[in-house]
Amino acid sequence: MSNATLSPDTKTEDAAQTANQKRMLCRSHPDFHIPAGVDVGDGFDGEVLGSQLAEASADSIAIFAKCHYGHAYYPTEIGTPHPGLKCDLLGEAVKGCKKHGVSVTAYLSVFFDTAAVAKHPEWILQKAPKGELEQLEPDNYSPTCVNSGYIEEDLIPMSLEVIDNYDVHELFYDTMTWFRPCFCDKCHAGFGKEIPADDTHENWAEYVVWYKKCFDDAFEKITNAVREHKPEIGVIFNHKWGTREPTAPPKGIEHLSADLWGSGRIASYYSRVMAGTGLSFDYMCGRFMHGLGDWDTSTDETLLYTASATIANTGGYYIIDRMLPDGTLEPRSYEAMKTVFSHINERREYIEDTNILADIAVLCSYDSIIGKDLERFADFNLRKERMKAYEGIGSILTENGRHFLGLSEENLQKRINEFRYVIVPEQAIVSQKTVDALEDYAAKGGHVLISIADIGEQDDLCSIAGVKHQGYDVAPYCYVGTESPFHLKNRRSLIKAVDADTLYQAKGILPVNNDHHKFGHGLAPFIDKDDGAIITRRSVGKGSITCIAAPIFTAYINHKNPNTQKLILKLIDEVAAPAPVRIQSKADVEMTLLRKNDDLIVHLVNHSGKETICSWVFPMTDYLPDINDIDVEIEINGEQPCITACPSGENINYSVDNGVARFRAPTLEAMNSIIVHGYFKGK
Repeated sequence: MSNATLSPDTKTEDAAQTANQKRMLCRSHPDFHIPAGVDVGDGFDGEVLGSQLAEASADSIAIFAKCHYGHAYYPTEIGTPHPGLKCDLLGEAVKGCKKHGVSVTAYLSVFFDTAAVAKHPEWILQKAPKGELEQLEPDNYSPTCVNSGYIEEDLIPMSLEVIDNYDVHELFYDTMTWFRPCFCDKCHAGFGKEIPADDTHENWAEYVVWYKKCFDDAFEKITNAVREHKPEIGVIFNHKWGTREPTAPPKGIEHLSADLWGSGRIASYYSRVMAGTGLSFDYMCGRFMHGLGDWDTSTDETLLYTASATIANTGGYYIIDRMLPDGTLEPRSYEAMKTVFSHINERREYIEDTNILADIAVLCSYDSIIGKDLERFADFNLRKERMKAYEGIGSILTENGRHFLGLSEENLQKRINEFRYVIVPEQAIVSQKTVDALEDYAAKGGHVLISIADIGEQDDLCSIAGVKHQGYDVAPYCYVGTESPFHLKNRRSLIKAVDADTLYQAKGILPVNNDHHKFGHGLAPFIDKDDGAIITRRSVGKGSITCIAAPIFTAYINHKNPNTQKLILKLIDEVAAPAPVRIQSKADVEMTLLRKNDDLIVHLVNHSGKETICSWVFPMTDYLPDINDIDVEIEINGEQPCITACPSGENINYSVDNGVARFRAPTLEAMNSIIVHGYFKGK
């Protein structure tokens, strides 16, 4: 296990193969869902597109082969060409872009295909037992059933047609599933039982497992068909096997992707989980202020902030755009690309061919996101709520310059001994195999922090923490009895320390007519009376397991409290060996640690900007202050290394005291890097 050393990220065999291919860091993704009745590609010149992309320093562009309407943008013999198609848009784009050294990804929509449903009405996803047919929007996108002939008779043949006829380097599948139940005849026959309408039906759990496998089999079938036909073609499924679904992808998937929000904070959360898989990945940020719903352009700060958080975590960066029906991009699209891609290329040397390092691991459990009742069809808001625990600890670590990776249960079990510290943030469902791995890790000298969710069965996690779970408090909030008690606006678990020391007690709440909800304008105050253990620590072999009997990280993301940050950092630092790289700043600064050959790379990202929600959930940053107070400490042994700043290339002067190099980092705008040359030499 890693106590005071940095372990290189362990890449999978597939990921190692990907690393040997050209790394696409600067990518353009212009959406192109064009309804019928519009002329497409009239006067299109692919060479002009390629020239403009090359001038903007784009490595690649995603060109649509098939959109959500099911319209193809090339003369397909299998699918449905757009009725207004005036040229082979895909073909012209490929030729023009390749001439200027820009690679082309072919985009294909999956499970939205209005044109396919028009030809095959039996392929539509049937919404309800009453026989109603579902449209996402009236007269717009029609969803297809995974068990219809759509995959075998339409999508796979079109995919092979594209890679046979066009020099594209990868296929990008936009998997618009949302996993709605389907009540068609094929689903009834395949399941063999009554399909449940909701999770109250006795068949629900069995149906969810079966239906999920249908989709998993479809993704594997698509991947195998493409890779067997042309092994060199990359296969990407958007928003699969990352933060929202942290499970292992099918063999042959070497690259992950996620979109859409223009926020470095969100990009960092997503990237940390995708980086934890060992696979290469991209994060996409829209050029627009309001998602893809308008034609405005967001600020340079938004794009630079999001790009910085992505590339600092080893990801490639897509700017999502919208292509006009004639196949051109607006001039301001290229201006945005020039700004962001120049920023990336200045740092390219210290992003390409790097391994992200292991220091702190944060568990992101697929089962906890899906739910205890296998709520495979949980709506967006419910899943978002379940991801708050990961986001809460991620926010605390990111804002305080602590390097971490988000790991699925499978990856945590495999890699746990590489990490200096492991955090399990209120996961409602954790497998026994993971519980055993955590206890074994602690026995070997590792340190674990567990927070208890306010739902689900908690006995297994509580057992290894040396406490007995005795239910939940009736109050919807609690007070943590530190030197200055502070409140968490979530109910706590009632625990009894059996084989653990109590670090902090909960404070009693002033009773008011037995009602904790009503006390003037706010919450009832705490009283000077201990009300049972709320934070405990058990010694396990050479290590320890700390337990917080409340959903502290969910509470933090809902109601940010600086006392929570201080407490969590204290709990980590008082038992774990000091991190080999440490930063201190009054500002919110993210730190990521990478290795390239023998060099240590420290990326710093500015998270202190002014962020505004433009509409719904789309953030915009219009101000990034310069940060000048970042103090850095790096443990060095032996010869004093040369330390330089990136992108300036200037040497950094530092002092050494007891094997620790100390210096103040250069002024941080959006992102800077520190290179410790030869740090790993001989290690």
